[in-house]
Amino acid sequence: MKTKKISITKKPNRVSPWQVGYYENKKLVPKFFRTREEAVSYKKDLEKILHLGLTYEQLQKISQLAHIANLPADVLCEWGAKAQIESGLVNVPRTCTFREAAEMFVARATKKCRSTTVKGYKGKNATLNRVFGDRIAATISEHEFAQFIEKIPDRRKNVGKAGSYCRNSYVTQIRMIYRLLGVTKPFPNLIKENTSSQVRFLTCEHVRTLFLTAKPHERGLLALAIFAAIRPSLLSVLPTDCVDVDARIIRLPHYLSKDKKDHILEGEAVINDRIKVYGLPEVLWAWLNAYPFNPRNWTYLCRRLRRGIGHWVQDYTRHTAATYYHAIYGKIPTANLLTHEGLNLVFKHYVGVTTRAAAAEFYAITPESIHAIEDKQGRRPNRQPVVWPSEEQLRQLVATTPTSVLAKKFGCSDTLIAKKCRKLGIPKPGRGHWQKLRFASGTTPDASVCQLAEPQLKSSVTAA
Repeated sequence: MKTKKISITKKPNRVSPWQVGYYENKKLVPKFFRTREEAVSYKKDLEKILHLGLTYEQLQKISQLAHIANLPADVLCEWGAKAQIESGLVNVPRTCTFREAAEMFVARATKKCRSTTVKGYKGKNATLNRVFGDRIAATISEHEFAQFIEKIPDRRKNVGKAGSYCRNSYVTQIRMIYRLLGVTKPFPNLIKENTSSQVRFLTCEHVRTLFLTAKPHERGLLALAIFAAIRPSLLSVLPTDCVDVDARIIRLPHYLSKDKKDHILEGEAVINDRIKVYGLPEVLWAWLNAYPFNPRNWTYLCRRLRRGIGHWVQDYTRHTAATYYHAIYGKIPTANLLTHEGLNLVFKHYVGVTTRAAAAEFYAITPESIHAIEDKQGRRPNRQPVVWPSEEQLRQLVATTPTSVLAKKFGCSDTLIAKKCRKLGIPKPGRGHWQKLRFASGTTPDASVCQLAEPQLKSSVTAA
């Protein structure tokens, strides 16, 4: 086919002043660009299009295939012209995998040249279509492949009929293929209905920062939010007896659940009529064993933790749990807890968002790993667990010894002693009590001196 004359002209007073066009049937076919470089690049592509008899979209996709397969674009364009490619790539059945589509493309494009070998590859029988398919299946990114299947018709009306395949299920199949191939780049949202709902989740570095920023008594609460996907609004009102660490069961009563159903979260996945059971990761129980669950005001905690990683919303924790769970297990067991309409919507939200390696790193964030970071930074003193005396002995010590002296004796803080006394119902002595003891002994007393000072103090008071 003879190449038509293509002109590049500049039109002043336009947003895109550079015009590239040619005459077809005595009619000008123009296209405008902002810069001259874009116009020159389009002119070169246009020459190939007119010479080979392809459309511009077909040339773009063939050039992308050439770039992915590391083959000359001109040769691939010649093959495309000979094969009379339809719909940009190749007219293949909707049920075939992308690997099969790539091989069919090369098989149809080369036609009689199917036995052509590629230099640099071992084996004399390495055919071009096999090598080309291997290259595409191993190196193509989701974004590039999204452009290939962008024009697949959405046959929703024919779903369920024999031989029909809608775009949604085709995209689902391709995503599963990429999971098996281990592609690491995030998959773009190919379905136009879901472009407004982009999932947001915390990275592994964010999760580590949150656990390092949280106080020790808040880490159990944070573990339930991040690893169990429990709603933040429930964490401040969830009773402590609903979290049974020994039996590895978490109960969500119906009066707290958003869907008004009883939920039991444990290791095995069993679904009954009224109670739905979902699996939980092992790392959650490690956190709850190290830091027991204590209901707290999540809004206050979120406000404090925001200083550690910047601005983030409450639902980040639920999206984080679903994203990493799906990446490593291939399913979303917490669909009802996330209160989505169904598994299909959850699947569109969280599939292919992150990698299996990132999920393995996420579930490796254990208390021991956080403690190692704290020890390395010098933030965590190596304290032994506090060995408390009996309630009667502690009551006597608190009544006769200042809290600062007891803190040094037990190797803990004054606040921890005050919490222990408050839990056991031991009253805290007032300031006048210690003034009387100092007046009787003359110095800051220890336990033995206080025991002797008590009767002397009483006798002096009665004598007066």
